[in-house]
Amino acid sequence: MRIAPRSKGADIECYNKLIYLHAALCEALRLYPSVPFQAKVPMELDILQSGHQLDPSMQIIISMYAMGRIKSIWGEDCYEFKPERWISEGVLAFNAGPRTCIGKNMAFIQMKAVAATTISSYRIQAVPRQTVIPNVSIILRMKHGFKVMVSPA
Repeated sequence: MRIAPRSKGADIECYNKLIYLHAALCEALRLYPSVPFQAKVPMELDILQSGHQLDPSMQIIISMYAMGRIKSIWGEDCYEFKPERWISEGVLAFNAGPRTCIGKNMAFIQMKAVAATTISSYRIQAVPRQTVIPNVSIILRMKHGFKVMVSPA
């Protein structure tokens, strides 16, 4: 199926129907979050389940990169790329809440538009025998980049 933006803007409903692509993007972000660390500060005194006390003068750093690889959260297959884990009975299944980024939906529409257009227009093949490792910093990047060969579809 070829998807291209219309002259007066992309049909958002069309992109919303790309369930598997959305799930694949969620799975990619689980394993390789664009921001691998998050800092949190408690609003008031609190005690973690471990018994550690927290107060508002403390900053807690959460590794989203590590959380995406915890077996107790994601199961024994936590290192595998499985978009199906985000789909339940044909619909996307992931949590949300009051701290969900307000631009998240627009970001997913943009990612789906770029991915769908690129996939339908080009053949992309990874260059063999390259070492792909993360260069962990505030923003997750690939240490040596990711080389691909691109040709028309």
